[in-house]
Amino acid sequence: MKQHVLFACVSLLLFLQGFSSIQAKNVEYIMNLTDSSSDVTIKTIMNAQTLDLWLEYSNTNPTILAKGEKQLIEKKLRELCTSFVLFIRLMNSNPSYISKAQLELIGLDQVKSIDDIPQYMALFPNSQIIDRFIESKEQSFTRSDMLLILEHVPNSKRVSSFKKVLIDNSRTLNECIEVARVCSDCKEELAGKCVGQLQNNADQRRFLNYFGTTKYGPQITTKYNEMITQKAENLGGKINTEYPDYGPVISPDGTTMYFTRKNDPESFGGEDIYVSKLDKFGEWSKAVNIASPLNNSDHNGVYSVSQDGKELFLHNNYDEGGHNPSITKWEQQYWADPVTQQIPNLKPKSNYHNGSLSIDGKFLVMSVKRNDSYGGRFLFWKSGGNDIYVILKDSAGNWLEPKNLGPTINTEDEEGSVFIAADGQTIYFSSAGHGGYGRQDMFMSRRLDSTWENWTTPVNLGSTINSSGDDDFYVIPAKGDYIYFSSDRDGFGEEDIFRIGLPMELRPKPVAVIKGSVKNKKDNTPIAAKVVYEDIETGQQLGSVETNPLTGEYQIILVGGKRYAIIPTPLTNIASGTLLSINQLNIAASSSSNGGGAQSHRSDGSGGTGGSGSGTGTSKNGNSTSSGGTAQGATIGTSITTNSQSTSSGNGTNSTSSSNSTTKSNTTYMTKNTVIAESQYIDLVDLKEYIEIEQSLVVVPIETGQSISLNNLFFQVGSFVLKKESFLELNRIVKIMEENPELKIEIGGHTDDTGSDETNRVLSEKRAYEVYMYLIKLSVSKERLMYVGYGESKPKVPNTSEANRAINRRVELKIK
Repeated sequence: MKQHVLFACVSLLLFLQGFSSIQAKNVEYIMNLTDSSSDVTIKTIMNAQTLDLWLEYSNTNPTILAKGEKQLIEKKLRELCTSFVLFIRLMNSNPSYISKAQLELIGLDQVKSIDDIPQYMALFPNSQIIDRFIESKEQSFTRSDMLLILEHVPNSKRVSSFKKVLIDNSRTLNECIEVARVCSDCKEELAGKCVGQLQNNADQRRFLNYFGTTKYGPQITTKYNEMITQKAENLGGKINTEYPDYGPVISPDGTTMYFTRKNDPESFGGEDIYVSKLDKFGEWSKAVNIASPLNNSDHNGVYSVSQDGKELFLHNNYDEGGHNPSITKWEQQYWADPVTQQIPNLKPKSNYHNGSLSIDGKFLVMSVKRNDSYGGRFLFWKSGGNDIYVILKDSAGNWLEPKNLGPTINTEDEEGSVFIAADGQTIYFSSAGHGGYGRQDMFMSRRLDSTWENWTTPVNLGSTINSSGDDDFYVIPAKGDYIYFSSDRDGFGEEDIFRIGLPMELRPKPVAVIKGSVKNKKDNTPIAAKVVYEDIETGQQLGSVETNPLTGEYQIILVGGKRYAIIPTPLTNIASGTLLSINQLNIAASSSSNGGGAQSHRSDGSGGTGGSGSGTGTSKNGNSTSSGGTAQGATIGTSITTNSQSTSSGNGTNSTSSSNSTTKSNTTYMTKNTVIAESQYIDLVDLKEYIEIEQSLVVVPIETGQSISLNNLFFQVGSFVLKKESFLELNRIVKIMEENPELKIEIGGHTDDTGSDETNRVLSEKRAYEVYMYLIKLSVSKERLMYVGYGESKPKVPNTSEANRAINRRVELKIK
């Protein structure tokens, strides 16, 4: 506004002086005058005496401030930012008028103690200059200081020195665990120092949590499995009290326990839900009341926890009278009001019932007494008891009528509680009718088919687990090592919670816990998405979970014996089809071993002509790692890094790796969907034991130069012929092409370095061509496609191991 007024005044002055027109030199003079007004504004900002004034001025004049002298601005900001709190306020204002390097230096001035380093590294995660502070203070560093550096500044030049000191000075199990938590590559040496100090099963359990993947892991695992099966362990005073504590439910990942406590004077009603967390040393924390809205004056309890831990299946009917259970969902900071689940014709004949929800949420097994229960059905002189039923969901997600599991499971007496394991096939239940050691004993049986009527003969869990009293309410974490249960045997109160190790022959089938996050590949921001998992052999969608909308984190559980595709499906704005970023969500809230000869393109062996994928479950591309013991029989896919530069010959639709034309534009297509989801491949055909796998998932914006890997593409062994399992992946690409009619892609084939250059180039080109022809057969115009055989010329990682070579054997799609 001031510039406009100044220009008008000068124009009027010139007119009054008799100028009939404005010559070029006068225009230049006027513009110089308007530029000088910027100097006045900059001087005003530079005279600010507080950061508040500076931010007020700079936010209203960001373009003018950008013209200022950068060294003077840096000097002024050093004067104004007298604490780290003030510096963070400056950073939150997005000061684009000063370089990131200058901001790093200003921030470094505010690092006054070791405790400031986490905040500084959060702002500048790749900072190298933080070493200036570290080197100036390291002579006075304590053990905890060095641990902090390892955790927050893993790229510091001083890290190797600190690792040596910490390892040398770690003598107890606790000290070794402290270092292992922040230094994964120290574990082998640390394990050797503490493996001889394990005095009991608690020590062994903690050792395996941190050092199970070391060379000492198998030996300790064997001893641990033997020791934990010898005697039931009372969970102690942090869980059990003088009041009845019963009905434990463990989250599938084994880190959270819910249970019911009765008649506590401080409770909401007669029976309340309590919760406990597993601490960093593998011990349960003191249980706390979960409070309203899950606890009220009625009978409250948890049946089951969903595979991602974000849903609880509850005993109580909160909305109305009756016996239907309820579900609550975690809403970032609290549990939402429970929603009643309508089960048609449940019609229990007593107030007592309990159940267990399958990991995928598609069926519920329930102990309930009904008119068609076996207990007393034919014998009028017996009152009978509960039977076990299954309640399935239809394709629309509605519950169907209960179905009795039949006489192999149910008897004329009570089948009082039931748990369905993570494998979806093994049940553990209490029964007074199958005989045993007490009034009700625990049994195990496995489902033989999908009818839910054919079961193996129930097996009593034995005298070590069952007692002469009442033992019931059993639950087993996904790992399958422990069974948690309630018992009236000696303890703190009338009923306590115990655990004991399960013998190997009584454990459910092994499963894998897959966890990670979904992010935008271009800028690494977390994405709100649904994560879907499919059976590659059948194409059936087996289940899905939603990510944490703030962090993009997800968790799913997959049963051994299958190969899976995992696909992140971004939540979209239905009106515009644009991706819902985390910021948009906040705004809205405030307003290979392939089985049967199948072969992945990542596992084509010699130059792409044979071989198998890694059996360790570990990828070395930074996107996928495994933990929780050796990954026996698990193979995982890998992601491809975003590439902002594409190369092709541009000669029609057929191009080769000898091409030399380069495209560097960054055009964004205006399309219905703005991202492509990159699927991942998980092979659990030969899974022998429980495993945890870290698997990152990405979505890729539809922009020129962005690329994805087709991780669920499979070829005949030593051939370029596509296997039918590949069609699911390719059909997804066809759909994307249909929804984005302007989209053009390059199909690039890649191999490892085994074999000759020419052999690899030809094989990679033929495989790319097969994909090209499949898309054309499904009506994708060939003018929108081109295929390239790169052979071994563009490895993702060095070809130094079979795992790395598997990563390099791939087919990519690049957006043109």
